[in-house]
Amino acid sequence: MSSRKGIAEDECYRILFEEIPSGDSSVDSDGSDGNDPNFTTSCASSSLVCSRVLSSSDSRDDSEFDDISENNNLPSTVPSTVTLNWSQETSVDQVPLFIGEGDVITKIKNKVNLKPIDLLCEFFDETLIKHIVFQNNLYATQKGKTFMPTKEVEIKTFIGINMGITKKPSYRDYWSTDPDLGESYISKLFPVKRFSWLLSNWHLNDNSVAPDRNNQNYDKLYKLRPFLDHVNRKFQDCYKPHQKLAIDEALVKFKQYVRHKPIKRGYKAWILHDQSS
Repeated sequence: MSSRKGIAEDECYRILFEEIPSGDSSVDSDGSDGNDPNFTTSCASSSLVCSRVLSSSDSRDDSEFDDISENNNLPSTVPSTVTLNWSQETSVDQVPLFIGEGDVITKIKNKVNLKPIDLLCEFFDETLIKHIVFQNNLYATQKGKTFMPTKEVEIKTFIGINMGITKKPSYRDYWSTDPDLGESYISKLFPVKRFSWLLSNWHLNDNSVAPDRNNQNYDKLYKLRPFLDHVNRKFQDCYKPHQKLAIDEALVKFKQYVRHKPIKRGYKAWILHDQSS
């Protein structure tokens, strides 16, 4: 993007070599001389524009204009394509008409007796669940220890427990014999050792093919990339934004310390706001 303000180069050439008559051609084709007030005004205006362009900040060497005047190598034609140099004064003549229909897709919006579990299953669908099952079993195999492979039903149960509304100081407290801590509903789903195994082998991507830190394809979020890509696609499929959008930043609470932010500990995330939110 050029920072120079003024007319384009080919426009300058047109004013210099076509609109402004030379000294030998000061008489118009109709026989009138150069005393026409309109002609004088035109020349004065053109000279003002040319002086503005020549005095503007440009990386081109001034000797380029000297060579043109000395050798009298005048351009015979003006380029038909004009390059637009964007600046703060540049404006768009017409904004394209917004014809989209922003809202939740009909499949979800018109669903009868919609429940939270229905929305969750739109994102954690069978494709994602099977991917998690495969990656968990693969990671356990790579560790070289004997194990019982997990299945789709077990992964769904594991996700449901971690999304529960009851939070304990430790996950082992769900299986506690203390009536004030234990949750009989959860403890009946599977043993605490199995839950612990799933927790320690939870994986979303293959470590054996992860790009090295010095590799150009290195990704800091490699371990989460399949999940992030899947969820992004689901958001795009399930919701179409309206015309009016805004981008803002937010801080998600985390142990990372940020000095100049109202929330001192967290990491910054960019958020897209829709007019309906």
